[in-house]
Amino acid sequence: VTADTLNEISERLKKMAGEEGYDLSSILEQKLADSPTMKDVRTKTDRIQTTTGILLKLFEAEFGGEEAVVVSVGLEHGSVIFRIVAANPSKTKTQTVNIKQYLPQEVKPSDIMEIAGLDTEYDSEKGIYYVYRDNVTLNPNEIRAFEVEVEDIWVIADSELNFLKAHTDTIMEKVKNSEYYLRSKEVADTIYLRLAEIAKSQKEDDGSREQHIGLYRQNTQIVDKIKEDITRLEKMLATAGGPLAPDMLSKSKIKSEEPTKTMTWIVIFSLIIFTSLLAGVMFFTWNRQARITKDALLTAKRAAFPEAESKEEKTK
Repeated sequence: VTADTLNEISERLKKMAGEEGYDLSSILEQKLADSPTMKDVRTKTDRIQTTTGILLKLFEAEFGGEEAVVVSVGLEHGSVIFRIVAANPSKTKTQTVNIKQYLPQEVKPSDIMEIAGLDTEYDSEKGIYYVYRDNVTLNPNEIRAFEVEVEDIWVIADSELNFLKAHTDTIMEKVKNSEYYLRSKEVADTIYLRLAEIAKSQKEDDGSREQHIGLYRQNTQIVDKIKEDITRLEKMLATAGGPLAPDMLSKSKIKSEEPTKTMTWIVIFSLIIFTSLLAGVMFFTWNRQARITKDALLTAKRAAFPEAESKEEKTK
């Protein structure tokens, strides 16, 4: 798609909307230059798609005889931009609308770079953040756009992919002379393949922002499976008699943390104290039971042999 083609589509959309009384200059903005960058082309394409979406909703509202404010959301490339567009389809009356847009589950307030006059809030039930603004006033046929720019956090860092590969390399080096090598190699080969596919998919990612976020979530699930497979390799290595080196254990992001020395001693002393208390309770219980048993035997003896008891008293 050439810059001229995108500019022509943009102008046609402006003209079409203008005939209905809508001003799209705040959305489509300036024309593309003669030699635009790929980023410029993507941004222009995204804005044309956003414009098309809001116009379709406006025309549907007009044909249906509805005058409620229309809100549409589109995503743009670069740092991910959420473009929230509110339009008043009424040609005669001013209306107010509450803007509220949920952000993807991965987004935190620290990831938001620009919020365009909106506020941020957390939905405890859904467990995600949203942006909002109450009582936005729109004049007849007015269209307003709010841009929320978010840092592109939907990328698995090369450092993490490189770490997983290096970790796998280390395990395979240690297991290569064992009987588990072939089985380990089968697992390792799939790990290398999946890591390469993730890196390639991220480098060639030229789809929409929705597809970009979807690709990230898919790759995240694959990374979780890779970590499970590396744990399997670690178990094979341990079974083969080659425990992980201390540096592998200290740097591993995969294995759960082992108890510290302090925690180990706390557990040991707790067991000693518990055992001592239990022994004390058992001793006093046994001693008390012995006294009760002795008293019971003496009472039974006196009842059975009263004459002997009388003789003992006279002797004394």
